[in-house]
Amino acid sequence: MDVPEDALELHGSLIELYSTGSSVVNDLITAGRYQLGMTPILTQYEVASNTFNQSLQTATDSGNLLTAMSTYQKVIGSIMKQAGELTPPTIGTNSHERLIDNLQTMHDGIAEMIAAVEKGDTIAVEAASEKMSSVSAGNERLETEMLADREADLKAYNTQIMKMSALLQKIHEEEAALRERFET
Repeated sequence: MDVPEDALELHGSLIELYSTGSSVVNDLITAGRYQLGMTPILTQYEVASNTFNQSLQTATDSGNLLTAMSTYQKVIGSIMKQAGELTPPTIGTNSHERLIDNLQTMHDGIAEMIAAVEKGDTIAVEAASEKMSSVSAGNERLETEMLADREADLKAYNTQIMKMSALLQKIHEEEAALRERFET
């Protein structure tokens, strides 16, 4: 028995809808898991940054400064490792990579400051301090870029949802045409 062409089209549309739908659902599940994983990491980062800033303000000698920087560097390294172990949703990969890069830059900058303070090299301390200031500016830029990424991600999801909606409409029309054909 030959399968009618319109039945094959309906079958193809159903497979395409299933594929698109499962892709969207998988991304949404991954996004949910990612968000759950990132929330405590970002909280840990905020607490560590606040603690580090307070330590810098109250440091009375280079020993206190070294201790504060060393502790902060370890926390940044831990946060970077935890964030790196998370799987971002497909359309959130750019933001995730920017975050990891920024954390790495912070980690390296702190290491340079520690080395400069240990050597007593005030010029190197100033250079490392400027680098850390640029990292702070980078954090603000990162936040702006991540917001732009989020908007792009939402547009991508909306595009997929619109595609699914169009596929559902097409399937409905193909199904109606098949019913009409077999009823006559």
